[in-house]
Amino acid sequence: MKKGILNITRLALLAISFNACADYELVKGKYGDLAVTLNLKTAGFAEANPWFGQAQENIGDSANFWWEVSTEAGVKGSLNLFGGTELYGAYSFIVAQTVGHDASGLSNGLNNPGAIDTEKGYAGWRSGSLFPTLGKNAIDISGGRQNFTYL
Repeated sequence: MKKGILNITRLALLAISFNACADYELVKGKYGDLAVTLNLKTAGFAEANPWFGQAQENIGDSANFWWEVSTEAGVKGSLNLFGGTELYGAYSFIVAQTVGHDASGLSNGLNNPGAIDTEKGYAGWRSGSLFPTLGKNAIDISGGRQNFTYL
């Protein structure tokens, strides 16, 4: 009976965990664009037998269920310049929260730990068609906190 209830709980947590993303363009035209972004993420976790059934004795609390929740909000934009060149940039911050105590016991005693931090903050320049022999956007110089990409 206990395993059946736990399996139903796991399925319910899987069903209500979600990820939603939205980009809303404020301005888009021949001079550039500006957009706001919003990402919402949740995940629910269930552990059948943390600490071999001795979670209360080992970490002082139950660790059967916990949630991870995060929200990222930001703004991104670009400005078109001469010769098809472009200045671009973005800034976003993230708010993350753990609700409950995870099975590792690391969050025990922290009373739903959370944090707010910068996720992205960068600016850059693309060459566009300024150097036609190199190809479009052959030169892309940027700096700041951003996702790493390579060709």
